[in-house]
Parts: sequence; C-alpha cells; structure tokens
Amino acid sequence: VALYQLNLKLGQDLENSDTLIISYSGNGILSMEDELLNPFQDERVSNKLPGDPLKITFYTRSSSEDSSLEGCRIWFNGEEGLTDADGRASFLAQPGEYLVGIEKEHLEPVIDMALTVYSDTLFTLSLDSINYEIGLLVTDMETGEALPGVTVSSGDQEVGTGSDGMAGISLHAGDASLGLDYFNYQSELSLVEIASDTLLKLQMHRSHAGVKFRLRYGEQPINKASVVLNGETLVSNQLGQAVFPSMPVAISLDYVIQREDYETIEGSVELTADNTIVLQMEKTPTGVNPSGARGKVIKVYPNPAYDRIFIESGEETIAEVELMDLSGRSILQQRIVSNAYTIELPSGLVPGIYILKARTASTSFSERIVIGPEGSW
Repeated sequence: VALYQLNLKLGQDLENSDTLIISYSGNGILSMEDELLNPFQDERVSNKLPGDPLKITFYTRSSSEDSSLEGCRIWFNGEEGLTDADGRASFLAQPGEYLVGIEKEHLEPVIDMALTVYSDTLFTLSLDSINYEIGLLVTDMETGEALPGVTVSSGDQEVGTGSDGMAGISLHAGDASLGLDYFNYQSELSLVEIASDTLLKLQMHRSHAGVKFRLRYGEQPINKASVVLNGETLVSNQLGQAVFPSMPVAISLDYVIQREDYETIEGSVELTADNTIVLQMEKTPTGVNPSGARGKVIKVYPNPAYDRIFIESGEETIAEVELMDLSGRSILQQRIVSNAYTIELPSGLVPGIYILKARTASTSFSERIVIGPEGSW
C-alpha cells in the first residue's frame, strides 16, 4: 500500500489546509481521461500544492513585421513589467481571472483584456502599428510652384496630387519610403520617419521641359515649316505650331527653321521650364538665291523632302549637284547639264539635316535640306 498526496479539483476549490489522501495497491488502477496516472511524473498532473503561484508569460510580436517586440510595457495582477529582447515578460499569479494591459510607442495599445489562468501559461499577443494620416505637398525645387498630377507611391499604396499639389496617404509608424514620379521631372525616392499625423513637404527637380514654336508671317500662321531642335525634326501644323514635349533643361539647344520661299531662322534656347517661342518668318526676296547671287535664282523644293528633290535654275544650266551630311560626308554627287533636275534620294537615308550644293558656270549654291521619314509630309 502506497500513499500519495494530489492537488485535485472536485467541483470546488480546495483550501490550503485541505488534504486528499488516495491509497491503492497494484499498477494501472487509477486513470484520468483513460490515461495512466503515474503520480508526480505525468506532465499533465500539476505537482503543486494549493496556494503555490503560477508562472504567466506574455510573448509580444508585431502583426505587420512578424517579429518580437522588445520594451512593451505590461500591466498584470497589479504589477508592471517590460518585455525583453525576445519579446517576453513573466509574472506570478494564483489561478483565476485577470485583466492585462500592454502598450508601446506607435503601436495600438491593449487595454484591460480579460483572461483566465489555471496553470503555467504562455500568452502570445500581436500588436498592430498605429496608422497615421500624412498630408503631402509636392513642389518644384527651383520655382516652389505646386505640382499637380504627381504620382506618390508607398508599398502597395498609390495616390496623385491635386491641382494644389496636395495628396493624402495613410502610413504605419516608423520608417517609410515615398516614391515620386512626374513627367519631365527626375523620379525621386524619399525616406521619412513617421511618428504622428503630419504634413510632409516634398520637392522634385525638373530634368526636361516642353518647347512650343509658333511661326508667323505677320498674323498668318506658317504651316509645313521644318523645325529642327536638338537633332529632332518636326513640321509645323496648320496653326503654325511645332511642339517638342520633352527636351533636356540647363543646356543650350540649337534650332533651325526652314520653309520654301522663306528665309531660314537659326537660334538657340536654354530651358528652365516649359517655354513658347514665337518667331516671325520673312519671305525670301524675289531674284535672290540663298547664296546671295542676284538675278540667277536657283530654286530647290520641297523642303522638307522625303524621296526626291527638285532643283531649277531658271535660264542658267546646272553643271553639278552634291548632297552632304552635316559632317561634310558626301551622300551623292551627280554631274548634269540641265536647268531643271530631279534628285532621287537613296533609300534608307537617315532622316535629318543635309546640305545640298549646286554649281553652274558662274556661281555656286548651297542650302540646308531637311529629309524626313516616309509619310512625314
């Protein structure tokens, strides 16, 4: 016969002074939920006498980052503690019902959460980051002007600025990255620290700008004029406009404007913002060719050209024509004896500006020719 002292619950709590004596002989006689009881050895049996405290451990983690949280302040059973580097804090308590509170800066607090303990227990608690409302103002770095239509992104969120350059976004506390994207501006990535509702002022640096040419002869718009800017070629429309939407800023850009029967205009522009250039074109005086020889007019058309160029010299016979690129490399050279001639351009010729030279018995002639792709005019 052996005597064992056990801590049991028989429908009501035992007092510290209560003792329950169970005696038996033989093996495997006593069971709990069909499992054999080996007193003081079976892990499912508490060997503590009534009144001994229980160990209650709290493990705190971030719900957004799936990591443990150090430094959380916990209130339990009238005591206060901080979680360690592993996100844990432990307390001693008797079996019963309790309220627990947890807080940490920039995290949603846990206030008076009820729990019941019967034995040594580990509670895992996930804390959510506080979402702060962030206002955004995006401006031009040089002018300070508000920028409408800027795309601002952070994680899976994306918003656009309004006409006042403002936008709003909701961000978790802590470090956040904000991406900025806007046409003709350098893309930006800003790292910011979020600790409260706030207004962030962000700036963008312009990298490109738009240029609009408006060509006039008096009040009349000039269409079908060749406009070459920084190596790109456009043809003016019926309103006399040629628009280059994106050109680099802070460098000098050369332009050349040509149209048959009008004097060529050359110039340069340095952009800091979108710009409109209004130019008055003047007609070529009758009887004067581009090289300045009076009375001996050499006429070249169309300009711009695509697959062929027509050249006429009036009464004087043309002896030779040559087409060169701007580096001086000869593209074609032909000897002729005629006062009207058609130059068939080589297939595959790269669109751009070329120099056409013509020679007669008494004079020479040169003119810039714009050659464009098929169907461009």
